[in-house]
Amino acid sequence: MSEQRYRQNIKCQHCRNTVTMPVVADHSQVRSHSASDGTMEWSAGNVYETLKCPACEGVTFQRGYFHDQFPEESEPVVLYPTEANKVEGLPAEIERAYAAASAVKAIEAHAFAVLVRRLLEMICLDKGAQEGKSLFEQLKFLAQTGVIPQQLSDIANGLRNFGNIGAHAAGVQLSENEVPVIDALCRAILEYVYGAPHLVALAQQTLDRVKASAGPWVSMSENQRGQ
Repeated sequence: MSEQRYRQNIKCQHCRNTVTMPVVADHSQVRSHSASDGTMEWSAGNVYETLKCPACEGVTFQRGYFHDQFPEESEPVVLYPTEANKVEGLPAEIERAYAAASAVKAIEAHAFAVLVRRLLEMICLDKGAQEGKSLFEQLKFLAQTGVIPQQLSDIANGLRNFGNIGAHAAGVQLSENEVPVIDALCRAILEYVYGAPHLVALAQQTLDRVKASAGPWVSMSENQRGQ
């Protein structure tokens, strides 16, 4: 039996923990090669590994590259699961709260739902909702003031209900099947409230910079288009 191998300091994209993972399966595409004149021989190729997170038991599949003339291992590329795109423009506290929720989503569905509910409260307060009001009233305020559209307010109330379920031991129980839905709804709210305005501001900054570098020619062209 071959000796168990491990990979250290691997960030699990399921539970977000950085841990040492055992290699549970591998496949080598390393092959022997030789120069056409026969003066040199070497072995090189891809090596695929399946790792298992000891914290959440989630599986990571990665590809590395081996070359016997350059024995230092190249940085492996994680093929599964791929890291979710970061939501841009989040305030620091909101980003930390979302990261905390994401860290438990592959471990405990109820804890994830509760932390997402807390994140909703933080968003409401950040956008001017009155402290001390119920989360339902705070979300209603965001819809009335145009921070979020009514349809997104309905989605947020769905998340609030998931959080209420997650906070109670009795009654309906959440499972891993609900986690992707909760996460997708949460990201939709974050993208609308923070991501989209950030993108608009970034686009405006880029446009202003291009106009400034172009000088009078752009201003003249815009005046002509307005005539």
